[in-house]
Amino acid sequence: MTEGGATELVVGGHTIDRKMRVYSLDRADLALSNADRDALRRLAGQVGELAARPIEDEKRDLWYRHNALEPTRPVIFCDPEDGWREIIIFLVLGREGEKQALGP
Repeated sequence: MTEGGATELVVGGHTIDRKMRVYSLDRADLALSNADRDALRRLAGQVGELAARPIEDEKRDLWYRHNALEPTRPVIFCDPEDGWREIIIFLVLGREGEKQALGP
């Protein structure tokens, strides 16, 4: 770490200075209501169920083979980047409080 909170990162022989952001959180910032905790547990359970499906093993194997440059059928990766707040809303998540799009 250098003076002023910047870090030095060496990439390919080049030194990059980056400022570190330090966030201060209170316990209150991390507090969840019982309803929000239940919603997160319900959603985590759904994610676990989806991940445990046999088709997910097939997809995982396909991606491993694709990334190892083995011949496979074409694979597609779709990532909405900043579009998540337009796709998933608090109402869908079952979150208490504001019923607005997810995001900053």
